[in-house]
Amino acid sequence: MTKPLELVGATIVLRDWKMHDIGPWMKWMKPSHAWQELDGPQFPPPTEKKIGEWRESIEQGIQTMDFPTPRVRLPICLRSTDELIGRVSWYWKEDYRCLGISIYDPAYWRQGIGYEALGLWGDYLFEAAPEATRMILETWSGNKGMVRLAEKLGFLEEESLRTQCIVRGREYDSLVFGVVREDW
Repeated sequence: MTKPLELVGATIVLRDWKMHDIGPWMKWMKPSHAWQELDGPQFPPPTEKKIGEWRESIEQGIQTMDFPTPRVRLPICLRSTDELIGRVSWYWKEDYRCLGISIYDPAYWRQGIGYEALGLWGDYLFEAAPEATRMILETWSGNKGMVRLAEKLGFLEEESLRTQCIVRGREYDSLVFGVVREDW
């Protein structure tokens, strides 16, 4: 059994998954939500099978209270109501770790919630993973909000792959932002 994790901010909380998160999370995984147009739209969406595997993994973690340390994915919930509004993640890409964030409901965009969530997440990961010397955030040039968020958090643009992403028939650059522990 893992000690429960809760990272509390002014507006949101990042915490371990709870069973009441599953229904809303499944609703947000269905196609045609605005957040999906920004979150890696150049890649095919996850299959129902993959979403089912994620659900099983989350439910198993909830039932056993056996979550990895450091966590690899946490829901973003409103502090006032505990409502699920997004998620943060940390995943391997080739030989480095990438941060991810999705805020599902556009009603919560442009309110500083992404800044607060990714700030709490970065603090936690640098503390929980002392071997991590840097963090990467990948996005595409059409996702202006994510570019602003990365820069506001102190990430520096490290790579730009021109015309790497084709989204709705238009070419965009693939962008890689990084931050090292000392600059965080």
